[in-house]
Amino acid sequence: MRLKRMGLFLDPMNRQQRKHEAAQTSAGHVRGPPSAAAGPPNGPGAGLQEAMDHHRSGRLVEAEAAYGRLLERNPRDLNALHLLSLLALQTGRTEHAIALLKRALAVDDRQADLHAQLGRAHAAAGDMALAEAALRRAASLSPGVTDHSVELANLLLNLGRAGEAEALYRHAIASRPQEGGFANNLGAALRDLGRRAEATSWFHRALALGPAPEAFNNLAAVLNDQGQSGHAAHAAGLGLSLGADYADLHNNLGNALARLGRHGDAVAAFDQAIRREPGHAEAHNNRANALQELGRYDEALAGFRAALALRPGYGEARANLGTAIQATGRIAEAETHYLAALALSPDSGAVHNNLGTAMQAQGRMDEAAHCFARAVALVQDDDLAWSNWLFAIAFLPGYDDAAQFRENRAWGLRAERRATALPKLAHDRSPAPAPGRPLRIGYVSPDFREHVLLRAFEGVIAGHDRGDFELYCYADVAKPDEQTEALARRFDGWRNIHGMDDDARAWQIRADRIDILVCLSGYLARDRTLFARRVAPVQVAYANHVATTGLATMDYRISDPWLDPPDMTEAWNTERLVRLPGGYTSFSPETEAPDVTPLPALRNGYVTFGSFNNLAKLTIQALDLWSEILAALPDARLLLKAGGFSEPAVTARFRALLAERRVAPERVDLIGWVASKADNNRLYGRCDIALDPFPFNGSATSQGALWMGLPVVTLCGPSFVHRLGHSFLARAGLEHLVARTPDEYRRIALDLARDLEGLAALRAGMRERLAASPTFDHAGHARELEQAYRDMW
Repeated sequence: MRLKRMGLFLDPMNRQQRKHEAAQTSAGHVRGPPSAAAGPPNGPGAGLQEAMDHHRSGRLVEAEAAYGRLLERNPRDLNALHLLSLLALQTGRTEHAIALLKRALAVDDRQADLHAQLGRAHAAAGDMALAEAALRRAASLSPGVTDHSVELANLLLNLGRAGEAEALYRHAIASRPQEGGFANNLGAALRDLGRRAEATSWFHRALALGPAPEAFNNLAAVLNDQGQSGHAAHAAGLGLSLGADYADLHNNLGNALARLGRHGDAVAAFDQAIRREPGHAEAHNNRANALQELGRYDEALAGFRAALALRPGYGEARANLGTAIQATGRIAEAETHYLAALALSPDSGAVHNNLGTAMQAQGRMDEAAHCFARAVALVQDDDLAWSNWLFAIAFLPGYDDAAQFRENRAWGLRAERRATALPKLAHDRSPAPAPGRPLRIGYVSPDFREHVLLRAFEGVIAGHDRGDFELYCYADVAKPDEQTEALARRFDGWRNIHGMDDDARAWQIRADRIDILVCLSGYLARDRTLFARRVAPVQVAYANHVATTGLATMDYRISDPWLDPPDMTEAWNTERLVRLPGGYTSFSPETEAPDVTPLPALRNGYVTFGSFNNLAKLTIQALDLWSEILAALPDARLLLKAGGFSEPAVTARFRALLAERRVAPERVDLIGWVASKADNNRLYGRCDIALDPFPFNGSATSQGALWMGLPVVTLCGPSFVHRLGHSFLARAGLEHLVARTPDEYRRIALDLARDLEGLAALRAGMRERLAASPTFDHAGHARELEQAYRDMW
């Protein structure tokens, strides 16, 4: 089962654009030096007109001197004080501007424009409380002047108070409904409030009132939020076509391209943003995200650190630095960055989710599940967090079939509510296809690459009857490899859907007129949403799933009599269960598997138990039982192999856990990442008996151990994943290795260890036994699956 890819932050930049505009307004750049009609409280005389002419023409030294002469003649001249404060802001002398405005207000406290200018000056100085007070005073003094209330709304929006800003924007729109800028800003507030569909409609309204790059920029951002990355890229491109060559539009274009899987093009767009604004922290962060997707980790790490250098409190960049570090295998170090990011953004669901992945990689599943649950609580429609939460509970002892059904159904209902209904199917759903037409089967997965899924799936593709079935593949593969290319040649239709938005995926499948669409994606969040839209007449969950999908739109789930015993689990599935007699999947042996070695215990004089499962499966309950087995065999040893043991902190934690259970360190070997599959498989030559973890049993690791001659002792339990071992062993005629209680598990392990002659014979004949079993009969499995498809249709 796959560990879900961690979410990456993409700052869509409408906030940064508003900050940019606010800063420009504070410095007086938006409108330039005010005209006599628009700016000063009183009409200009000849001296004032001369000063203003200098100001408009950019002769600021001359303008300042002229304003000074006016104030020498009349220190209470409101026009001169007002305009000189504007010039001070333009030249970066914020405190001087504030002092001038306070002098002006001492003359006349009822001038709304002066209060508004004071608010801008305080904002430029970073004192937002005083800025808000001044702008509120300006708005109250001029209830009929919409601009002051909109300026207050802009400030509130920048302060994260989008609800208050929304009310002010709506009031402004009621007064001036043809003002596109107000519609644009209302859209920005709604986006901050998470009301994305409403935001989208207001950005469209703003554009209908007049094309504006700011509205195109914000439209691109909110479309990205909604997974409509193709439309987002188009919107950003339209904004750039208007000649608005500012950094934010390039940044939003880069975000859209990244989500479309065009990471190289995204890097180029982010480079354009940084070239125009070198201090653009979000662009540095997003560029690093794209580099990480390209596998350029050193450059990604440098990019995240550059973003943090520009903005030390940038929580998203801190978290993303953690993801890049975790991708290089330094899990404990990544954890420290996630915790630092949470200190900056304690309510960030994405950071809680990423912290959960680090906990899971270290085998700390209780803590991981807590992180994922927190992420779901904070962002209830975050598919990635839900996906990880549902995967995590499969590892926890307290979640049986019923408990997992409740959680999966909760997510399924959310996906169904969000699903957009497509037009009615125009498919011929007769019991048999039209004469001469084979059934068209579509397979969907991100794992059509070097991945364990192929060991269960490539035999199905080879075994399908191509006269009766046409095979289409929908590959969401970010990084295709040689396996991807080889697999592509074996399908009638190969569709690379990576980077497509949800609409494009759905319409591609509809256009191909798929009869039966098969999900191989397990808990991958995005594909569950796709299936919620009912994109094919018949939809099936097969392989790589660990429980019900929770979707009413998923018609069937492929299983077998051991994983879902008849009349026992039907109530805990939204799908109809199809139990294949020969097992829910077939399996291919490792191509790099060496010959089975003689029993090591005969050479060593002691038995070595082993587990090659990932750390998330090594639960406290499993360690407790394994320690009891070792206690009963004082000379026995334990070999645990997992990639996480390459991390010293992780190794130290597991040694401490075993020491607490009185297992001496010299009796335990903890082995981390190894260079090749062949090296990994050779390690089985050091083990005599494999111990299956629980409640989440091994899958590929159990098959690997069996193929290398090791009997696998498993504990059958109350959930689908707690019965995986039973399914594998029953199909190989090894039911005597399946325990129903911990005591029986201990007895089976001890009996094997105390009968070395029988253990050696079992080992020597294991590969022949497996080769003759249904698990390795790809053609037989393909026939069973095809008959199931015909029955479904």
